[in-house]
Amino acid sequence: MNGQLALAPEGGAPEVGYTVGLKYVTGPLTVGAVGEMAWYQGNVVLSGLSQRRARALAVGANYTVAPGFTVFGEYLWEDMYQGGNNFLTGAAGSNANNNIKSQGFLIGNVVNF
Repeated sequence: MNGQLALAPEGGAPEVGYTVGLKYVTGPLTVGAVGEMAWYQGNVVLSGLSQRRARALAVGANYTVAPGFTVFGEYLWEDMYQGGNNFLTGAAGSNANNNIKSQGFLIGNVVNF
């Protein structure tokens, strides 16, 4: 972002992020993974004191059963951390609830006609 959507806070950390992905296809099967890591300001009240770190990982596969019919599964994981920031209340200066994690699993199918 670095000031594109709003003014950068005085003393705030710039945004830096990396994404790496892999994909492999063999016949009707496709598997893939993507990982992300980013650092950015997060809570503006903590400018110059701490910055937010976020990490994510997703792995998945899909299989084409027949032309126009595909099944898929995917696992997603993410965590975010910022020292001095309470993610539940939004309060600054508290180290309670300063690390949050989420995960999910998707399964489904796609029908094209």
